[in-house]
Amino acid sequence: MRVYSILFWMTAAATVWWCGMAFINGVVIGHYHRMAVLGDRLHVVRTGSISIPILVSLTMLALWMWRRPLSPRIYVLGIITLGFAAALPFLPRLESGYEQTYWLGEQRHSIPWVYAPFNGQSQPGGTYFHVRVRDMELTPYYLGFGANITIGKSSGSDYGKGGVAPKNDCESNHYNLKCTWKNGDYAYALSVEADKSPEDPQAFFRPIEKLLDSFETDIP
Repeated sequence: MRVYSILFWMTAAATVWWCGMAFINGVVIGHYHRMAVLGDRLHVVRTGSISIPILVSLTMLALWMWRRPLSPRIYVLGIITLGFAAALPFLPRLESGYEQTYWLGEQRHSIPWVYAPFNGQSQPGGTYFHVRVRDMELTPYYLGFGANITIGKSSGSDYGKGGVAPKNDCESNHYNLKCTWKNGDYAYALSVEADKSPEDPQAFFRPIEKLLDSFETDIP
């Protein structure tokens, strides 16, 4: 019986450590990549797996204090439960299809999480939002590798700086290239690292507009 007890508590300690690392990793990912977390149905399961070995250990301790010595069957059942908990961090991603809602004035935009949308307003009256892509082919941020390119759309304002966005303006320095232009009721923006900037950024204005406009959705 003592062998089962030792085996259980060794397994419990290892499982708490393993699931604890999964919890820390999940919290870090959630802090730096919130959209990736929202796009994964099983993230909360992997991150929350730490609760199972803690609860099992506390339950086993309470049982031991109540009616020791415990039956080997109880220790075996506890070990099996711990094994289940240890397997949870290995669960694969399960796509949630999450879309972030941002508003430009009274126009709603539903943006797939893979574009890492940010800086928008989730209620009517918003003025701008940004998304990220990996290249000038506009590959979604979380579906590719390489550059970190930011593009954005605004309801005619200069992205929170006040005033009206310029019709067509590109500025470059040693670090990046920034372009802002206006088309119709909206203004658009492009920001890319200098060493990855295209020779003719204006050639990409229309594709960027088309992508950002495609996020527009009707109000239900």
